[in-house]
Amino acid sequence: MLREKFGDVEKVDSQAGKADQFPIADECVDYAFANMSLHHVDSPQEAMAEMARTLKPGGDAALTDLDEHHEVFLRTEQHDRWLGFNRPEIQQ
Repeated sequence: MLREKFGDVEKVDSQAGKADQFPIADECVDYAFANMSLHHVDSPQEAMAEMARTLKPGGDAALTDLDEHHEVFLRTEQHDRWLGFNRPEIQQ
């Protein structure tokens, strides 16, 4: 998808993988970013650990997702596995 949008940009490498098993070596990326994806995966903890695994020492990760809520209809309408997250738990 990135290549279709941006073409063969030298500094952009696009690879597809699972949230808990990236096709990326340990400690090889400067930045990791996940936007509104954790509430769709079986194990958010494993997805966050996988992001951390790929970061170089001193690398940065950014996670954005839903705060805890009670909108149960999103489980069927949007295939949400989690109804948002408690911020202090995520920070741990």
